[in-house]
Amino acid sequence: MKVCIGGLYCGGYKGVMTLTLLLLFSAALVLFMLFDDEQLRLYQGINAQRQLFVQQSLALQNISRQQKESLCAQLSLDNDLNTQQIVFERGVQADRLSQYMWCGRQRLFKQAPKKGISAGEYAQLIQSESLPHFKTELTLPPAVLPKKLSDTLYWFDATQTEWELKGNVRGIVVAEGDLRISGKGKISGALITGGKLTLAESVTVSYRKSTVTKLVRRYSRWRLEEKSWYDFKPL
Repeated sequence: MKVCIGGLYCGGYKGVMTLTLLLLFSAALVLFMLFDDEQLRLYQGINAQRQLFVQQSLALQNISRQQKESLCAQLSLDNDLNTQQIVFERGVQADRLSQYMWCGRQRLFKQAPKKGISAGEYAQLIQSESLPHFKTELTLPPAVLPKKLSDTLYWFDATQTEWELKGNVRGIVVAEGDLRISGKGKISGALITGGKLTLAESVTVSYRKSTVTKLVRRYSRWRLEEKSWYDFKPL
């Protein structure tokens, strides 16, 4: 059994214990502060990345919103595609953000005619629901045909059933109803009617694939597909 003399021994022991506890507490506090600082920096880094993501995402949305219609309209018609994807990207490779949208092709022709004369096949070859979008581009042949041939679409509505041909035509001739062609000349391309076709003996029709292909493509347009925008890459 140890005895305190004048309280010196016990006081010294207690002082050492207190100092030891203070040192341990200080060390623990330092470790905690270091750990907390690391956590703080990690949180700040994550928050900064999140803010950057939001900023870039909003910037992409603004770009896509402003350009989506015009970008679809600018796509080439010189192909037979029905859909095309447009990608908006922002940022460097490692942190690149991408957003996507689809453009769909609106066509006047359901399919290209495969022969010179397609009498009574109007409904099989023409998209009637697309007519309003192309109405301003559908015209009758002029009274005097141009001497220089070019690929042209000529259109007769249901009330226009007579045509006197005076020369040669290179293109597609479409009649919504019956059509009687008199006169003299040649149609190189294709002839489509919704009703009865009557041709004079001096009128000939021959199929021209290159003309048909060019006009079928020309009379179409690219439009943004509804609800086609998304910001994830499909698997």
